[in-house]
Amino acid sequence: MKRYLILVFLILLSSTLFGESIKYPLVFNDPVNDDKGPGTYVYPTDAVFKPGSFDLTKVVIDADNENVYFKISFRVPIENPWGSPLGLSIQTIHIYIDKDGKENSGFRDFIPGVRAQTTPKSAWDIAILVEGWPTELKASVKSSAP
Repeated sequence: MKRYLILVFLILLSSTLFGESIKYPLVFNDPVNDDKGPGTYVYPTDAVFKPGSFDLTKVVIDADNENVYFKISFRVPIENPWGSPLGLSIQTIHIYIDKDGKENSGFRDFIPGVRAQTTPKSAWDIAILVEGWPTELKASVKSSAP
């Protein structure tokens, strides 16, 4: 059975990311053409999933006095073939933030549906889900939120 590539973008950040001492922007480059996971993941067969659609290439984190901004780049331009109201209909982006950097302080299970965990050292406190269709926070996530 083919395994399909699921884009789960993971960033584990300590509380210092949001502190005054960090010089923004933070830039993280990711190698190009590494969107096959361990080499066995394949894209779904629908033609809207073009090679590079899930190939993350760069993340830029910036901040001002009130907000933190994440700019995420892929190898190919983001398209909206299914007409989502937010202009993003193929990729789903998950950002997990570890505010305190303490082992076992936070959540290890990713949000429901991902069926994955992080290590105790990387337990997270805040999860951000970005997709093309606005959704409400599910009750199971609300009940586990700090």
